[in-house]
Amino acid sequence: MWSPGFRQFLNCVEDLCGERPDGYTLDRINPDGHYEPRNIRWASPSTQQKNKRPFLQPNKNKSGYKWVLYRR
Repeated sequence: MWSPGFRQFLNCVEDLCGERPDGYTLDRINPDGHYEPRNIRWASPSTQQKNKRPFLQPNKNKSGYKWVLYRR
């Protein structure tokens, strides 16, 4: 069972973005921003994959370890 706080959050998201389409989940337009009214949308998995922060994208990882960024 969802907590009342989550239900209130979901109602607010649906008021802002409409009802969730099948197969879509909540996404931040700017991945460095917060979950706030101007920065949320429903997005497909492929859209979310393209919208990751650069240092979390596996093809950009040169460290040899998953989810680790190597900087000089």
